[in-house]
Amino acid sequence: MAKLTIADIQQMKTDGRKAVMWVAYSYEMAAIIEMAEPDMFLVGDSGSQFLLGHPDMNDTTVDEMIVMGRAVRRATERVPVIVDLPFMSYHTGIEDAIRNAGRIMKETRCSGVKLEGGAHFAPTIEALVKAGIPVMAHMGVTPMTSVAIGGMTGGATLPEEQIWNDARSLVAAGAFSLVLTGIRPPLTEEITKEVRIPTIAGYLAGDECDILLGFPGTIGYAQAQVGKPTSAYGQVGKAIYDAASEYITDARAGQRRAPGAS
Repeated sequence: MAKLTIADIQQMKTDGRKAVMWVAYSYEMAAIIEMAEPDMFLVGDSGSQFLLGHPDMNDTTVDEMIVMGRAVRRATERVPVIVDLPFMSYHTGIEDAIRNAGRIMKETRCSGVKLEGGAHFAPTIEALVKAGIPVMAHMGVTPMTSVAIGGMTGGATLPEEQIWNDARSLVAAGAFSLVLTGIRPPLTEEITKEVRIPTIAGYLAGDECDILLGFPGTIGYAQAQVGKPTSAYGQVGKAIYDAASEYITDARAGQRRAPGAS
């Protein structure tokens, strides 16, 4: 199968075809999802919590994003892999942004990076793009800021005029796609129709966007879903728990089943 590029993803918007981007942090999970043929992978800084066990995503370092990015990149040669720029890796200036994003690109062999923030970060995106680093912009609800102040901000709490200004500024800066988080339809649909780059449906954004997101939680791969499964697309976490519990019980009783036995 031919390798997909960022340009191919953008062409899907032109052709009116939906794309799917899957959030992954580890080789084995990405390799399994790759078999289902998503169109992109995103190595999210949420891996700080769900893979590495940090208290929140703002604990993620550039080094840790590189480890996770390299793992996911090894799982696919077929689709673009985008890696999050973690908290404070680009907030301190354009020079730091280029240095950290360039290092992530070089050491993970990813196709681009994701940067969170509105119009204020348009100059940073423009500088990164001029340096040859493709950028996925993320606007609306800003999880990094939300962690710091103890609650989700942006999106529905922002004036519509500011949302439009952010979207247009990020597109003009050269972002190749735009994550819309915490922004509800019909505004997401209006933005999707106006901007020339693909929009990505973050939290609350709806199916009107060009690219839809799949998460580990989408298939029930979450500790919180073991006791209370909520996913409509599988209960992976509960299945792991049930299998491990059964094995532990059998092993302690000296009754382990042979491989291949049902």
